[in-house]
Amino acid sequence: SAPDLSKQSKLFFRIYPSDELEGHTAAAFLFERLGQKRVVLYEGNDEYVRGIEPAFRKQFEEALGGLVAAVVSVDEAGWRERSALALDSTGAEAVFVVGYAEETVEVLRHLAEQGCAGRVMATPAFYSTRVIRDAGPLAEGVLFPLPPFDRTSDKEPVLGFVNRYMETYNRAPDVFAAHGYDAMRY
Repeated sequence: SAPDLSKQSKLFFRIYPSDELEGHTAAAFLFERLGQKRVVLYEGNDEYVRGIEPAFRKQFEEALGGLVAAVVSVDEAGWRERSALALDSTGAEAVFVVGYAEETVEVLRHLAEQGCAGRVMATPAFYSTRVIRDAGPLAEGVLFPLPPFDRTSDKEPVLGFVNRYMETYNRAPDVFAAHGYDAMRY
């Protein structure tokens, strides 16, 4: 999903939407659908973050007029203290956790310890049965953008794909399987 990968070759074949689209979608959802104008941004330090964060800020701040009130880098020592200060002083009622699932769960634990009652948005990296199970009650109410996929559709090619997938793997396909299938065109 890293945006720069497609710039390296005209022969690049993406099977999942770009991180840029993910950042743009998260910003629009927070601002337009949830009415959140100020957010605290929690982020890791990896290629995934570098793909999402600039697109999120461009859409949230430049296009929509929102404000990223604080950025907390969870890979730096003392991030919990900086986070507590940001939560207390910024007036932000929402957070966006840009990172992989393990980082997100760590931030969720911290937010619970701080008594943060605001809206929490994560990345689709949080969308994993294992991660959500491990997070337990911390996962309740966490929002994350996912490309659409309705596995209950009775229309082709979705119906045929879902049936073949279930016959092969004995479980329902998720959005990642569906996008891989769609990209390969059968």
